[in-house]
Amino acid sequence: MDIGSEIRRLRTAKGLTLEQVGTAIGAGRSYVYQIESGRRSGLTADALFRLAAVLGVECGHFRPFVSPDLADPAAMPQAEPPPRKPRGRPKKATPPDPAPAEVPPGPPGKPKRGKKPAGPT
Repeated sequence: MDIGSEIRRLRTAKGLTLEQVGTAIGAGRSYVYQIESGRRSGLTADALFRLAAVLGVECGHFRPFVSPDLADPAAMPQAEPPPRKPRGRPKKATPPDPAPAEVPPGPPGKPKRGKKPAGPT
């Protein structure tokens, strides 16, 4: 008997669904299914402790199924999860706004429209 079969036996004996166990340990039902079916290996000590608590057994109950270094959670190195990759398209870099161009004044001596030139009439 492997650890997955034992977890399934304990879960069904308590009348729990995959979803109930998954929610209680902070995972999804597919995660629990993968453990029970043997498709997921390398359970962490933390996962075993949470499963034991949900299934109502001592953590030592799983000792025959795991390697000796998982028996003590302090012996397990706590690694940070890898940083998440950004999703979607990268944002385009926008160039800075150019300074407004100065408009040169009109030709000298030309009067503005609507105004009469100053001087004797």
